[in-house]
Amino acid sequence: MPPPVPPPIIPSGPQLQTGTLINPAPLPRSGAPDRGAPPPRLGVPGAAALSAADRRLDRNITDVCKRQPGVLPRMSFSTFGREMLFDGANPVSAQMAERLLTCLCATPLGNNDWQTVTGPCSVRQFRALSADGQLALINRVWNALATAHAFDMPTEQMCDPEYDTPPNNRAPLPSSWCPVSPGAASHHKRLAGRQPWRTLGIGFRVDGADQSAIDRNTSQGFTQQRLTRPFMLGVRGQEIEGTVLMNQAQARVWTGNRDIFNESAVCVSRNFFGATAFPERETDHKGAEGAYVWAVNCAGLWGFDTEGYQVGLGNASQWRPGEKAFASIAVDRVIGYVRIQRRGAPAEGGWRFDVPDDAHWVFTGGRVSVAQRTYMVDELNAWRGRHVIPALFDFATA
Repeated sequence: MPPPVPPPIIPSGPQLQTGTLINPAPLPRSGAPDRGAPPPRLGVPGAAALSAADRRLDRNITDVCKRQPGVLPRMSFSTFGREMLFDGANPVSAQMAERLLTCLCATPLGNNDWQTVTGPCSVRQFRALSADGQLALINRVWNALATAHAFDMPTEQMCDPEYDTPPNNRAPLPSSWCPVSPGAASHHKRLAGRQPWRTLGIGFRVDGADQSAIDRNTSQGFTQQRLTRPFMLGVRGQEIEGTVLMNQAQARVWTGNRDIFNESAVCVSRNFFGATAFPERETDHKGAEGAYVWAVNCAGLWGFDTEGYQVGLGNASQWRPGEKAFASIAVDRVIGYVRIQRRGAPAEGGWRFDVPDDAHWVFTGGRVSVAQRTYMVDELNAWRGRHVIPALFDFATA
């Protein structure tokens, strides 16, 4: 009788992460030729061939995700992603899978440090972890993608350029930056020699386009969007519940583009025109459509100076109109709103917006001084008409 074929030797460690077929163990040799033994057949245990589904478990954990247009991040499974996470023993929970996919879909916004976390981890190894261990790995990826920053700087100490003319095309634009005259293509600092942000603390932001936005913002103020679970799941398509990203005492900044994770803070621009860029520059209102620019009183608040952080990085792509971030804006600090119309974004960059000639601030009863109110009115008047904001006034990349 021919000698028996030994069972396959399945290696562990790095070899399991390659996703390649494992070579069958050689047949043992004897003193006489073994002419009667049939050759091994591929696809049977004697050939040490693992099933395709089993081999997929040895792929890197990132292979469960594939970003796709029109698919929510938390549902962005790759072709075999569901099978790799759910089939067989030790399946990953549905919520944990959505946390993982949300995290992996965000990797283009970070630098490459996140790969040091996911690189050594196969799907099999991730599934073998406890729920706490899986969450810990996801949190490590988040920490590599987005740094955490406390809301610990007073408004009066935040970045607000003293100069009247920016020294170069990367420098922040000063507060009260506006056209030199109605309809003019050139711009200047309207309040020369002053620092309106530090002295007045008026911030601007776009939020909402209908009566429900007015009702919400005038009764609740502004809060971090990540705290509204239906919005995060249904609109943003992100499952971050229970992860480090849910620490509402910290803003998060992407390690790749150095921009803030918008849902982690209430963000304002210290320039009126800066607010009109959001939420998307491509928005093009038709007919009676529009959006509301809100003015809020940030004087005396503590927050995170996104702009100061970006400038401090030296070669970062800072947003030139100047962004500030706060944990929340209470309703008594909501001063007023005005309706504008967005006109989309030119192919060469930047954005367009209109301020109708009859537009005016609707004051909501929030705390405001005479000087702050005057500043708001003068900013609105300076920006009346149709405007094309050049890419030069957006993110500093040159």
